[in-house]
Amino acid sequence: MADQNKTYVRVSGDQMEAFLYLTDPGEGISYSRKEIDALLNQNGVVMGIMDEVLDDAIERGVYYREILVAKGQDPVDGVDGYYDYNFSRVIDKRPDAKADGTIDYWNISSIEHVKKDQVIATYVPAVQGLSGFTVKGKSLMPKRARELAPLKGKGFEKLDDDLTYISLLDGKIEVQGDKIVISEIYEISGDADLSTGNINFPGDVVIYGKVCTGVSIKVGGNLTVNGNVETAIIDVGKDIIFRSGMQGGYKAKVSAGGDITAKFIENTKVRAGGTIRAEVLMNTNVEYCEKLIVDGNKAAIIGGSVTALQGIYAGSIGNEAEIPTGISVGVSKDVYVRKEILIKKIEKNEINIQRIEVGIKQFQELMEKDPRIKKDDPRKAQLIRAKIQDNVILSQDRAELSKLESLIERGKNPYVRVSGYVYPRVSVSAESMVMTTKDKEMAVEFIFLDGNLIKRAYTYSG
Repeated sequence: MADQNKTYVRVSGDQMEAFLYLTDPGEGISYSRKEIDALLNQNGVVMGIMDEVLDDAIERGVYYREILVAKGQDPVDGVDGYYDYNFSRVIDKRPDAKADGTIDYWNISSIEHVKKDQVIATYVPAVQGLSGFTVKGKSLMPKRARELAPLKGKGFEKLDDDLTYISLLDGKIEVQGDKIVISEIYEISGDADLSTGNINFPGDVVIYGKVCTGVSIKVGGNLTVNGNVETAIIDVGKDIIFRSGMQGGYKAKVSAGGDITAKFIENTKVRAGGTIRAEVLMNTNVEYCEKLIVDGNKAAIIGGSVTALQGIYAGSIGNEAEIPTGISVGVSKDVYVRKEILIKKIEKNEINIQRIEVGIKQFQELMEKDPRIKKDDPRKAQLIRAKIQDNVILSQDRAELSKLESLIERGKNPYVRVSGYVYPRVSVSAESMVMTTKDKEMAVEFIFLDGNLIKRAYTYSG
């Protein structure tokens, strides 16, 4: 503890502050600034000295209390460079619910548009920080600011200022991994009908009218249709949005590599690599999807059959007329059978390849011992060809097995959740288990656990 009867300098533990304590030097005597500076210097206080505070304390004779007379400066960290983007890099494809319970399918989009010469991004360079110091003169270094690499991709260019990026065309902009890609969009202002013919386009397609009966559409990217979709054959690489729904006439087929979002789907065969979301499915056969969500004001699955790997949510399933409706979730038994077949086939092929390798090695040893055996002997070539062929087959089988294992993992504990009514003659199946409803029930959940299909009450959480 400091001697209260002796002048001293105290430096804080982090060396960011220094305090001066002065005792009364006696009547008619005062401290000089030179004395105080020397005292500070003796205690290592050389920076951040508050001259005005010191001069005032000497002049007024501030004694017997600590005075803050030096203060260090914290470093100011630098700010990393960043891009200010002029487009949405993540598109929310989920439709919003209106106040009346209906789903707003008009305010969803799978496409972000840009115009030629539009600024898509501006780079804000890094700002380097400022060094700090302690009262004892130690430098405190700031966090170094990082610059970002130039944008990568296609369909845009960087201006001479080395900061501004602009689009080179009218089209669609999206983020693909670490790249920005701007590509053209095929837009049809009216209907897709006999006048437009069938559509085959590698990018995205937007149809502002309807899709008429007989039209075939093959799209590599996303498809958006504002009007009704009639009996058409549609194959899309990514996502589909049917804003006004689809009436398939029992002959329509729709396939999407990604998600399908529709107001309603009737009398159609449907397949999706991702989630299917609609307000009503009527007499529709969903051959496959990861998840099926039927919500909104009506939120009903009526007739037909639907299959979803992970699960199904619906407001109601079936109807008062007791139309048979098939619901299937999880992985089919055929997948497990195929998995076992592949495992045995792979094991057999691996053993066969090992035998071929032994044969090649033995043949090589014979060649070294007997010079009469030529290097291009057809027997050796035959073994090498057999090994190559078996390795190709092995690689294909392993890839298929990996996909099946992923499918089985994603399909664990599948469910069917119904917040409203499940009507009689609704058949729910999971793997080899089947349960058919006989009564009208409300708020029911079917879940497959430990090899059993269980029906229980469902509490809707929104």
